[in-house]
Amino acid sequence: MAGPLPGQHNWLVAGTKQGPSGTPYDPAVQFAVERVESESPLRVVGRCWFGPIRVDTEFTAVGRKRDSGSWDRHDIKPVVVAEIAVFDRPVEAIDQAWSALLTFTQFVELRHLDVLIATSGPDQSWARDGELWVLDAAE
Repeated sequence: MAGPLPGQHNWLVAGTKQGPSGTPYDPAVQFAVERVESESPLRVVGRCWFGPIRVDTEFTAVGRKRDSGSWDRHDIKPVVVAEIAVFDRPVEAIDQAWSALLTFTQFVELRHLDVLIATSGPDQSWARDGELWVLDAAE
């Protein structure tokens, strides 16, 4: 399953703390693509960063890392999560650091290590605390 991007530390933790994703999009809700299982319907295996990702979460951009190490962000026609499966079991949501199979209502071209980005996400407040991102417990 997808983890930190190559060259990044393996700091991913669950609960109220998370390491940097290795993208410039932190702390937006992100889904790092490990592989595309099918195109119709679009089914993608990957890992959630800065969750939760819920059924009906809408992703509106894709981040793609260049060979130079910089990132390109491409706005896309929104793709909506129709189903989430963890270990072949349907779930309503996944939190950061969880790997899952997401099924989307629309198609968007994706490849290994692309990052889907939700431009509006859950009502949560993440802040840096040294090396980690910490979720404000008051939220």
